[in-house]
Amino acid sequence: PIEAYEDGFPLGYALMKEGDEQSTMFYLYNHIKFKIRIHANPESFEGYRVVGFVVEPHSIKHKRDERGNVVECTPKGQWQSIMKDGEVVSWTYDVEWVPSDVPWASRWDIYLNGSPDDKIHWFSIINSLMIVLF
Repeated sequence: PIEAYEDGFPLGYALMKEGDEQSTMFYLYNHIKFKIRIHANPESFEGYRVVGFVVEPHSIKHKRDERGNVVECTPKGQWQSIMKDGEVVSWTYDVEWVPSDVPWASRWDIYLNGSPDDKIHWFSIINSLMIVLF
């Protein structure tokens, strides 16, 4: 799968039948899956270090018992719509610990080296400095 790195994550999405704006349904991301990437190096340190994480938002219409308690929380069921007034929405999450080969010292590399606009950004900074200095 493709991973994209951005600030935050969307709260939901809209689905519309092609050419029919009246049929638009809005859905809420009410379940978050955190994938925590951990690195172990027994020769250098004891335990694990967190070297990254991924957040996967999901829309889940939770199944409830007669008292309203959540009894099932699976991402492969119905989506949670936000069209009905007074509808109860449950917010849930799960955590998956994923071993990673990324060492502690390289944990920021995916953010610092990943953008194709990096060279343009540095050019702009140097250009601005030259204008100020001269």
